[in-house]
Amino acid sequence: MDFLTICRRVNDAVGFQGTVTSVSATGYQATLTQAVKDAYEDIQRYRPDWEFMKRDKTVSVGSSANEYTLATLWGSDTPDLATWKYINYDYKLLRQITYDSYVFQDLTSYTAGKPNYYAIEPYTQSLLITPVDTTYSLDIHYIRDIHLLSENSDTPILPTKFHMAIVYGAIMKLSTFIGNQTLYDTHSANHAMILGQLMRDENPAKTVRKRPVA
Repeated sequence: MDFLTICRRVNDAVGFQGTVTSVSATGYQATLTQAVKDAYEDIQRYRPDWEFMKRDKTVSVGSSANEYTLATLWGSDTPDLATWKYINYDYKLLRQITYDSYVFQDLTSYTAGKPNYYAIEPYTQSLLITPVDTTYSLDIHYIRDIHLLSENSDTPILPTKFHMAIVYGAIMKLSTFIGNQTLYDTHSANHAMILGQLMRDENPAKTVRKRPVA
């Protein structure tokens, strides 16, 4: 479903009068569209590593620089990176070190070659890498920034079968706004059910290895 279709589903469920013809609305419909936006963003923030939020990008580094801003790597002033995960080089995991460990090194005597290790500048999220002797391709894996809905045809990035989670979440917000507890109770149960299904499909399983204590 696109943004407009989701708003229409919410409008019908809540029982507001009229038809939502555009997400650029005023009055009560502006409250409705904002509830949809908030419900969608809430889902994205609910877990830090949703599968649907993961992205990868191939970038190039060369001998002319050791530091690369996100704008340089993405070729855009609005990169969609929120959190770095890891970097692959030549199908292998490139070693990451802390920012402090990187800046305390004297790289002037470092022999340039293949990418050896990297660090992330904590304030700008810039990539810092050991000096290289030519151009190399790196495969960046990251968590993307929050995806926003703004136009009628905008489609959420979570799997289509879970778009109703946004509908239920928006109805919950609006039922509080209009003071309808029954509506809230009904759709909070629906929201919990579909969110649980989303977590099973799109949230990586965690395993814990127990070690005996001697």
